[in-house]
Amino acid sequence: MNVATATHQEKNVEVFVPIAQEEVLRNYRRVANDVAQAAVDCGRNPEEVKLVAVTKTHTLEHVLPARTIAGCVNFGENRLEEALQKIEQARDLGVKDINWHYIGTLQSRKAKKLVDTGSFCLVHSVDSFKLARKLSQAADTGGRTVHVLLQVNTSGESSKQGLNPSGWKQAVQEGLLDLPGLSIEGLMTMAPFTSDEEVVRSCFSRLASFREELQILAGKDTKHLIKELSMGMSNDYKIAIEEGSTIVRVGTDIFGSRPKP
Repeated sequence: MNVATATHQEKNVEVFVPIAQEEVLRNYRRVANDVAQAAVDCGRNPEEVKLVAVTKTHTLEHVLPARTIAGCVNFGENRLEEALQKIEQARDLGVKDINWHYIGTLQSRKAKKLVDTGSFCLVHSVDSFKLARKLSQAADTGGRTVHVLLQVNTSGESSKQGLNPSGWKQAVQEGLLDLPGLSIEGLMTMAPFTSDEEVVRSCFSRLASFREELQILAGKDTKHLIKELSMGMSNDYKIAIEEGSTIVRVGTDIFGSRPKP
């Protein structure tokens, strides 16, 4: 536990206490080893699977040792303003060799701001054709290329964002693959939080099949790589790797529970 309870004037007050730096380092090394071993166990090359350490809501001071000491190069953020603040802080400290991934829901009105910063190596959460167009317009105007993943809702849960299984195909028909300034690197999904392994596995296997369909629709001469599968988090990344994940997003297992907003 990293939430302490203090009593003050007969009231219980929860005080968030982040885990120690040494524990962060141990956790990162353990998870990195587990990711590599999971790949080996299913006959894959560990280098095929990228570990993104999800740093959202944690302070830069808390997460930075994972980069400067343990060698983690991929950090994931899900709130634009918070991410940009951390990126600036890291640069001020002379730490510039971090690959920042944007993994959270992005409002269309913030697409231009994200693109103009040029700070993110990959946007995992393009969940609508409208957002894709906004990113494309901003990138084309600024002479940039934005690397993105299409977020697909493979679980059917109303609580989850993402294109539905027919929605991404409709977006392709409407010209998604022809948008300038946009490079589609692959797909992203989130499985339900459940102990039913088959339900989780089904969500991941569906995404893998959608990637194959998208590759066929794009054709051999496409500008889009369409090779990435961003799927798997702290509770299910081993299953995701078995189903072909190339990017896993792990936060709690590395940095501990998050402070409440």
